Amino acid sequence: MSGDERDPGRDRAHGEYQDLIDAMNDTAWVLAPDGRIEAVNESAVQTLGYSRETLLSMQIHEIDDGLEPDEITELIENMPTDGHQVFETVHEANDGTTIPVEISSSLVSYHGETRILSIARDITERKRYEEELERQRDDLELLNEVLRHDIRNDLAVIGGAAESLREQLGDESNPDLTTIQEKAGHAIGLTTTARDLARVMLQTEVDDQRVPLARTIVQQVAETRSGYPDADVTIEGELPAVQVNADELLEAVFRNLLQNAIQHNDTDTPNVTVRAETLEDRVAVRIADNGPGVPDSQKSAIFGRGEKGLASAGSGIGLYLVQTLVDRYGGTVRIEDNDPDGSVFVVELPITG
Repeated sequence: MSGDERDPGRDRAHGEYQDLIDAMNDTAWVLAPDGRIEAVNESAVQTLGYSRETLLSMQIHEIDDGLEPDEITELIENMPTDGHQVFETVHEANDGTTIPVEISSSLVSYHGETRILSIARDITERKRYEEELERQRDDLELLNEVLRHDIRNDLAVIGGAAESLREQLGDESNPDLTTIQEKAGHAIGLTTTARDLARVMLQTEVDDQRVPLARTIVQQVAETRSGYPDADVTIEGELPAVQVNADELLEAVFRNLLQNAIQHNDTDTPNVTVRAETLEDRVAVRIADNGPGVPDSQKSAIFGRGEKGLASAGSGIGLYLVQTLVDRYGGTVRIEDNDPDGSVFVVELPITG
C-alpha cells in the first residue's frame, strides 16, 4: 500500500469511534502516551471554545496543567487492562474560564495502539453545592457553640440562684427549689448531648482511632456517680483491656446510656451495673438497671430520633445519638430484659489492634 493509499477498515473504525464519543454529553478525549490529544468529541469543542483542529494540535497539559506527559505514561502503566481510574481536576477553556471536572479514564485500543479514553464530567454545580454545605456547616457549628455556651451559663446561674435561695430560706427539702436545680442540671446535660449530636451530624468523615474501652467506661461511671449521688452505679468484674475502633465521642455512648438508666428509673435508689466481656473479635458492654424496663414493642423504636420511650424527663435525643455513634463504629446496640426488673442495654463493638 502506497503512502497515498488509506486503509478503509481503519478509516471506518475511526469514524465509528468518533461517532461513539460524539454521542456523549460529557467531554471525551483520546490521549496518546505522551499527552497528545488524538481525538475529541463535539462536547469538548463546545465546552472549551476551541476548534476541533486546534484541540487535535494540543497536548492535554495545555488544558489541564495538573497533568504532565510523564503522568500520562504512568497512568497507562498503572491502569489495569479491565479497569479505570477516576479523579478530579480542573480544565481551562479558551477564554480562561476554569471548569472543575471529574475524569473517568480507561485504556482503549485506538488505531491498534494503546490509548487513554477520558470522559470529563463538569462538576461545577456539585462544587458550588459542596462549598455551600461547607459554609452552612461552619455557620451551624458556630451557632451551636454560641447557643450552648450562653444557655449553659444561664442554666448554671439558675441552679446557683436556687441553691442560694435554699440557704437563705433555711429549707433544705423545699420541693420547688429541688425541681429547679434538677431541671437546670438536666438541661445542662442536654446541651452536652445536643453538642455531641451536632458534631456527629456535621461530620463529613469519621476520625477512626484506637480508643481504650476500659478507660472510657471508668471515666463515664465516675462522672455519672458525681452527677447522680443518689444512684448506685458500679462496675461488675474486671473490664477487658481492649481497644475499639471509635473516636472521642465514644464517651457520649456510655454517658447517655448511664444517664438514661437513672433518669428513667422510678425507684428510690436507681441501681446501675456495668460489665463487659470479649466475644472473639468483639466486646460486649452490658449496662443493667433496676427501673421499669422497656416493653418489647418499644425496644427498637426507642433508638429513633426524638423517641423518649417512657414518660420521663428524657430528652429523646440521647439514645438516638447512641445508635448513630454505634452504627458509625461498626457496632450494634440492643435492649434486653433484666432479671427480675429493669433493662439491659447491650453495646457490641469491634475490637481493634
